[in-house]
Amino acid sequence: MVDTAKNPNLAPTMSAADAESFDGADVVVILPTLNEREGLSHTLKDIALAPMVSAGWSVRRLVVDGGSTDGTLDVAADWAVPVLKQQSRGKGAAIREALDWLAARKVRYAVVLDADCTYPGGMVPAMVQLLDAGSQLVVGVRQPVTSVRDDPREFVHRLGNRILNLTASQLAGLPILDLCSGFWAVDVRAVPPLKLETDGFEIEAELFTKSYRAGYTVTQIPIAYRERVGVAKLHAIRDGARILLTTIRFGRRELASTFVPPRPSQLRDFLFVAMLHGADEVRLLSDPSRLVEAQIVAQRIRASRPGIRVDVRTIPTDAAERAVLRPAAAGSRSALTIALPALSGGLNGASHAAVLRLPRTGRVVTIKDQLDEPATPLSPSRSAARATMGVGYRLEYDPTRWPALDRVRAVVANTFPSEAAKELAFLGAHGHFGTVSVWRGRERESVDGDIEVESMLKTAKLPTSDAAGVISDEGLP
Repeated sequence: MVDTAKNPNLAPTMSAADAESFDGADVVVILPTLNEREGLSHTLKDIALAPMVSAGWSVRRLVVDGGSTDGTLDVAADWAVPVLKQQSRGKGAAIREALDWLAARKVRYAVVLDADCTYPGGMVPAMVQLLDAGSQLVVGVRQPVTSVRDDPREFVHRLGNRILNLTASQLAGLPILDLCSGFWAVDVRAVPPLKLETDGFEIEAELFTKSYRAGYTVTQIPIAYRERVGVAKLHAIRDGARILLTTIRFGRRELASTFVPPRPSQLRDFLFVAMLHGADEVRLLSDPSRLVEAQIVAQRIRASRPGIRVDVRTIPTDAAERAVLRPAAAGSRSALTIALPALSGGLNGASHAAVLRLPRTGRVVTIKDQLDEPATPLSPSRSAARATMGVGYRLEYDPTRWPALDRVRAVVANTFPSEAAKELAFLGAHGHFGTVSVWRGRERESVDGDIEVESMLKTAKLPTSDAAGVISDEGLP
């Protein structure tokens, strides 16, 4: 690793006081730039720092500039954002220099965000929360807001990206939904053992594939992708070929890392699903024995999605599970519902950390109780599904079923505009770590038989906000 903190040739173009302000920071948002004056201004305005600062995080922004001549540095000065002067050429080199500099200053987490205003800066808190819950790398998977009909060249770009994703997925052994994303977050301590070496746009391909091969926990979440502000720097054919060669070069190489990743908590799974469904309301139903944990989950979801409404209610395990598993009325769009049953055994005797109902598709996600257990999910047979989930549910995804085929299915599903297909693609990519199974039920026209559950929900005890504010993460499983 290059010690940029001590190397005078890599000194930042900032005051000593500004440089020292990065020492021990919790989060640094890295913005690589090369003539991005207009895009940088919009990007800085879009980044959501307030939620993290109000939660007690030490947060800084850092521009890494490759020699801009269009006033980019003036924009950085207007926003009081320190600038690190890039010493070599290429986006990859800029990111490597910045990560080395931050590692030398003992920064905890880094979020890399292209400065062309294509990515939603409001998702920065969500990525940081996932890192803090045990992921070493969080990737924002682009979901373009424009149609390929509006720009034929966009179809070619998307097709090329899908080919790269399929190649990387099969080589790395896990679904990679967006190999070229320019919006990702990483645990800075996990970077030096990867020995990153590429200088160009292939830096993401190297980082993502090496992270998988090193055994890191990688979380992928959907993000909106907008038209860029300014002139594109990437050349589709030349850079696409370099990305493909990088994927082949590093995709199958085992990587022994000296970094010992922290153990992911079930909190990571809860946050992931909350970010996947994208609704504005979460209903969290907890057995009284898990109320402390429920409050912590609620706090973290609020921190990751400012403005989201999270209601926590205590309710007996059997009623909570019935509230999640009952078939939804046709066309209904309820809140995301999370049930935390008593860990002694819920869901017809099975032990699960949580059962979640996704509002848009009616899917049910079950999360295992113990992450250290081998991946021995519920049997995919139809009879077992009925016995475990009740009549009307079938097992749609399981981490032990046909992994090679599932990698292809996940990437292909993310290609199409269907909400249901994309949802399963992300659940499958996340499920490859062996913690979740996905079930699909049939809709119905009425809600007969729910009177008892609804009555219990209305009278359930609501924990006070004061109680939620004093609970620490020590209550997490």
